[in-house]
Amino acid sequence: MYHGFIPLQHLDTARTDDEMDFSRDSEPTTLERVASQIISSGPYNEHLDKYSLETQKSPRRAGYGRLASAWWQEIISFLFATVLFVVITIILAKYNGQEQPESKYSLNLSTLVAILSTLMRASLVVVVEEVIGQLKWLWFKTSRPLRHLSDFDQAARSPLGSLLLPFRIRRLNLALLGALIFVLSLAIGPFTQQAIKDVSCEKDLLIDELGTSNSSRSTAHIPIAHQVLGSSATRYGAGLWSMTADVKGAIVNGLSNPTGDFSAVTPLCGTGNCTFHEYSSAGMCSKCTDVTSLITEVLFNQTDSDSSVPFSNLTLPNGLSIGNMTSDQPSQWLNISTDTDLEWAQILDPSMLTALSASIYNFTLLQITYANCTITINSTNEYGAASYNYDCPQRGKRFSSGWKNYGFLATSCALFPCVKTYHSDVTNGILDERVLDELPLLQDPSQPASDTPDQVAFNSPCLVDGQRYDLTNISKVPSQHRSFNTTNINGDDVTVPSECFYSVSGIWSRALSLFLGATLAGFCYLPETNGNPVNSEPRYRTAVRCATDFFSQTATADPWWLQELFNYGNATFGSVETSVDAIATAVTNKIRTFGSNWDGSQGFATGSSTRTAICTQVNWPWLAFPAILLALTLSLIIAIALRTMLGHDDSPIWKSSPLPLIFASKGPFPVKSGGELEDLDDAAAETMVKLEHIGDDWQFAQTNGATSSGFEADNSDTASEIPSERHVHHHHHDWRGPSTSTFLTSTPTPRIYLSKTPEEGMEVDSENLKRF
Repeated sequence: MYHGFIPLQHLDTARTDDEMDFSRDSEPTTLERVASQIISSGPYNEHLDKYSLETQKSPRRAGYGRLASAWWQEIISFLFATVLFVVITIILAKYNGQEQPESKYSLNLSTLVAILSTLMRASLVVVVEEVIGQLKWLWFKTSRPLRHLSDFDQAARSPLGSLLLPFRIRRLNLALLGALIFVLSLAIGPFTQQAIKDVSCEKDLLIDELGTSNSSRSTAHIPIAHQVLGSSATRYGAGLWSMTADVKGAIVNGLSNPTGDFSAVTPLCGTGNCTFHEYSSAGMCSKCTDVTSLITEVLFNQTDSDSSVPFSNLTLPNGLSIGNMTSDQPSQWLNISTDTDLEWAQILDPSMLTALSASIYNFTLLQITYANCTITINSTNEYGAASYNYDCPQRGKRFSSGWKNYGFLATSCALFPCVKTYHSDVTNGILDERVLDELPLLQDPSQPASDTPDQVAFNSPCLVDGQRYDLTNISKVPSQHRSFNTTNINGDDVTVPSECFYSVSGIWSRALSLFLGATLAGFCYLPETNGNPVNSEPRYRTAVRCATDFFSQTATADPWWLQELFNYGNATFGSVETSVDAIATAVTNKIRTFGSNWDGSQGFATGSSTRTAICTQVNWPWLAFPAILLALTLSLIIAIALRTMLGHDDSPIWKSSPLPLIFASKGPFPVKSGGELEDLDDAAAETMVKLEHIGDDWQFAQTNGATSSGFEADNSDTASEIPSERHVHHHHHDWRGPSTSTFLTSTPTPRIYLSKTPEEGMEVDSENLKRF
């Protein structure tokens, strides 16, 4: 029986898998072509234990041609993974901040991304598997343990094998990068899912969801006013008018509870979630300025019999004062008065000067405060009562020693009709309204001789049908189905649409100023029952009472709402400004309920209703992980491509194909009956092999010189056809191998013997090779 060696180089190293398709009947099989080449093999080489085969060299594909031929499947797989990642990114960018799409197949966004990320990982794993498979062959170009064949195969097939590969080969190798990508690819799905977050969001509600329209959004309303008529006030004497009780109550409520919403407007919002974009309404505004620097001390040539401290007042240029210091304590702690004007205040603030030009009521507040005082315990008597020391800033003043225990504050304010521009949201039925701008209403130039002229304004810019207009283009407003008003602006008469024009009656303004003058008048004092406040406990300093005049201190008259301006002795310019603004807001809210449009109807600003939905929020940093894996995979492809393109030894490109091992198998190899996989592992661990390139041949050879691989053909059936000068050699090695040896023959009808010995074997012809 004759045996010959089949060199691996006779296989097209870039097409091994394709050419081993034994199902083709139209051309000779690879086995038949290879077997035919063996017949002409050269003389036997005793040193290598193989035949030195003389074969015809196949032309080598150069550079890029070889790359395209060998790695096109992996390149396409990588490009497919990249496209999937781009698709995931585009999908997430499209739906970021948007309501989750509805699918008739119940396929939500997370499921779709999960499917795409799974396909992406599968594509990357295909690339990594083939690259690790190729690196396996390159690894054996140096003498390595045969067991590393199994280690590389396991790394290409499973995450556990990839995880263990560094500990098995214990060398730096490009395959470790592939193993790292293989293991990390398991996290592609979780990372892409983590990038998707479901959050609650508000979406505009279409009217057709309410069953009323298919073309516009559902509307929400909030009251506004374009004009306040004089009929809203009642005349009760010559030049005397009074407002309705609800407005008066709103003013007192706003002053006593600045943070309350007793008089807040009520929007119409059926869904409980609405948005009102920019809109405007007539109302009342306020502006305050700090005039503490204008306080002076007036000394009197009089002292109390129990004190050497002279009597003195703290006085403002308008004559408002607090003081009458006796027994080291002031007799008045807060005083408030109405001002016809504030010229005495030497105001330089342009916004305050503009407010004063439209003001209907001015007042000044002078008070004691210890908001910025340092309070320490001075001493404690035998009964446990503490004495306190107050160190208060004097704001650069050099007042007499009696004032060193007291701070002081002076504030002047103006209230004036205005146009307020808002933006508001209703969330779960709660209104959040923010003032964007305020425009004072000025005296109507067409009423110069009136004692109570109206105050008007053209609100510029102004929104009309969603279009913004100002003085430069107001004449372009469509006139159809629209009313207009004429007003004087900078000496010119300008016709403006009613939507942009606002007016407050002078009569109503007079009624408001009269009520404010009566309400914001009086002073506050510390009752004698509170003891000497110089060193008393702080809480006793806050218990002031208020009265309308000095002689009513013991009477029942008690304007208690002034205590809010005193702020429990902790008043600051900010706290006073907040209280005064609360008065203006309360009046504005009432104006918006009883004011009207120019046709007399109730005015409303239109908004859009929204509904609570579940939207997608993308956390983009989580997508950096799959992007990095793509970059690492690309670097892996480039590295292996360069090695196969630029290699000077014509390295074979077999990748993960098992066929080279089949063609390189030496058979038969006897082992004990019933041998286990452990026997094969032990034998492989002890066998050192090397992939050698000798001439045109590739072979696995043991490092001790014995060939551990080869392909032998049984030519016993055609022995008579073999020339007599052919040197035929058959050699067996006694080493542990698989429990079933593989023995290939090459005859006119190639056969494969599957048995412990060929003589006891089972013949399988070439047509049944698939079974093998």
